[in-house]
Amino acid sequence: NRNINRPRTQPPYVQLTKPGQQAEAIVAHIKEYDYRRSYLGELEGVLSRLTPASTTNQFEQALADFGSFLGFPTERPDNAYAKGPDVLWVVDGGCGFVFEAKTGKKLDNPLTKDQAGQLLQAAEWFRENYVGFDCIKVSVHPNLKVTPSVVAGDLVALTYDSLNMLKIETKELLTALCESVLPPEQLTILCEQLLSKSNLKPRSLAKHYFKAFRD
Repeated sequence: NRNINRPRTQPPYVQLTKPGQQAEAIVAHIKEYDYRRSYLGELEGVLSRLTPASTTNQFEQALADFGSFLGFPTERPDNAYAKGPDVLWVVDGGCGFVFEAKTGKKLDNPLTKDQAGQLLQAAEWFRENYVGFDCIKVSVHPNLKVTPSVVAGDLVALTYDSLNMLKIETKELLTALCESVLPPEQLTILCEQLLSKSNLKPRSLAKHYFKAFRD
C-alpha cells in the first residue's frame, strides 16, 4: 500500500508490466465502465488537475493518470520508492518517457543545472531498472530556456502550451470512442485507426509535443 509509511528498508523495485498494444489498452479501460460517458467524466477530472495551479502531488498524480488514459502503464517511482523520476510512462516499442515535473515555476524562469541533474539521475535509474529500453528525458517546464551552466543535450521539455494541446487531442480521441456505439472488438479497430491518424502514438507524441531546450 503506497499510502502508508515507507519501511526503513526499501523493497526491490519491480518494473511495470510490459505494455500491450496501445489501442487494446485504451479500449480495455473504457470497457470497465458501464456507461462510456462516465469514462469521459473521469478524464475531465484528471485534465483539470494538469495545470500549474495544482499542487505538486496533484499534478504528478494527474500526469501519471493521463498516461493511463493514453494506454500506457504508468507510475510515480519517486513517490513510491524515493528514487527515480516523478512520473514514468512505459510506452510501446520498448521506451520510457521519464518525467520530472517543475510545477510552481514562474513562466520566464529557465531550467537550472540542479533541475537538469535531477532529470539525468532519473534517467539513470530508469536505465538500471529497464535494461535495453530507450529513454526520453522530459522536463514538464513552463518554457524552453536553460541557464548558461546547463548543456541541454537530449533533454526535452513538455511546456504547458504543448501539454494543453496534448490534452485537447487526447480528449478528442477518447470522446470519439466513447460516443461510438460499436462493440468492444470493433471499438479497438476504430481506436487503432484514430491513433494512426493522430499524434498520440509514442513516436509521434514525442516528436510533436516534446520540444528541445534552447541553450
